[in-house]
Amino acid sequence: MKPKLLIWIILLWYCHIIYAQPPSIPTTDRIRLAEAFTLAEQIGNRLWPNWSKAPFAVLLVTPDYEFLVRHPKPSANFVRLGYDTLLKSDVYYRKRTFPLTFLATFPLDNTMISTVVVGQAENTWVKSSTPWVVTLLHEHFHQLQDAQSNAFAEVNALNLSHGDQTGMWMLNYAFPYDRKEVQDQFALMSRLLADAINSPKDERAKKVREYLAARRNFQSLLSPDDYKYFSFQFWKEGIARYTEYQIARMATGKYQPSRDFVALKDYRSFADVAKATYDGIFKQLVNQKLAESKREVVYSFGAAEGLLLDVTNPGWKKRYFVDKFDLGKFYAFYTKLELYPSAHCCRFVRLLNLCEFEETFESDDLDPPYTKQSIANEQLLRLGEETNEHTSLDHIRFADGRSDFTRRIDLERLRNRQRFIVSAISEHFFELTGSIEASQR
Repeated sequence: MKPKLLIWIILLWYCHIIYAQPPSIPTTDRIRLAEAFTLAEQIGNRLWPNWSKAPFAVLLVTPDYEFLVRHPKPSANFVRLGYDTLLKSDVYYRKRTFPLTFLATFPLDNTMISTVVVGQAENTWVKSSTPWVVTLLHEHFHQLQDAQSNAFAEVNALNLSHGDQTGMWMLNYAFPYDRKEVQDQFALMSRLLADAINSPKDERAKKVREYLAARRNFQSLLSPDDYKYFSFQFWKEGIARYTEYQIARMATGKYQPSRDFVALKDYRSFADVAKATYDGIFKQLVNQKLAESKREVVYSFGAAEGLLLDVTNPGWKKRYFVDKFDLGKFYAFYTKLELYPSAHCCRFVRLLNLCEFEETFESDDLDPPYTKQSIANEQLLRLGEETNEHTSLDHIRFADGRSDFTRRIDLERLRNRQRFIVSAISEHFFELTGSIEASQR
């Protein structure tokens, strides 16, 4: 055999071997994905109970291929690569079909399984590894929203699609962004929301009422469908941005990122990303223009409402998937204060002010005896006289001191216990005023 022919045969064989190799997820992207999965596993349920029960299917979009991980039912156009021990999942691939910049969550390939479709960090607007991981948790929160019973049917029942069957109405709804009075009221409402969040405790109730008045005025300028659309967007996208911030903030505590993740050349600390996200929420809240940003305003506004609810109604997240699509429902306490402007309500406000604090409540920090039921039964009734559904507000006597709060609990757990008490007292107050309303009808 001639030497030149032999060389050509060897080269052809070598090329065949090279091109016959199946594709694989780039190493950097595997590290990023693994970090996102670990972060969700370690922190997710502390922020949103049962978050781990939602699927975390991801389609990673690279220049030539798309890689599907953690999807229970891949469609027939995917080829299985095998099990990835780092990602703890089978990996599938196909030729690329989505844009490299994609970052969204929706049911993939006509299935009902919501899938995060995301480009590599460098190709998306987030650009670097840590913000990309945190943003992936934002999208994963949408999977939790979609995993709720009858989620898609309930969204359809809003009747906002106006015949659109593609879901694009969520982006393209004809909201009156260009109406001057709507723009001006939204700007005022946004400033008052920022003021309410940043106000001192002794001014907070007043600032919240001012904000809620502006919120009602904004609603009065809109048609019922327009208000439903913006409320839905605050609930869906705004709280996803809030979740993005809270995940980054909570990751600054005991969570330890992997060595491989920290070693990435574009690594940023979660504390840095949490601060940037928080600052970004408020910068957008007070500066963005409705006419220019249009739908984009819902991210920062809804996130800010989540932050305000953390200090005005600490138990709001327990009702988030029950009282859906309108965060305004969680300001009921301040509405009831206006309905019942009595001295006893003032005592109630003072009591809440004693208990308010900024850190997120984590039930893991409570000792076993201090369940919600035990606190409600023991401490709540110690704060006032025993009540039942027939009791009027005139019979409530709330204590203003801290002694009942501090007894039989160590000081380092006091703040968490206070929040638990606030939640129990708030629910008791709502039930009481609700029964009064019912008796007056």
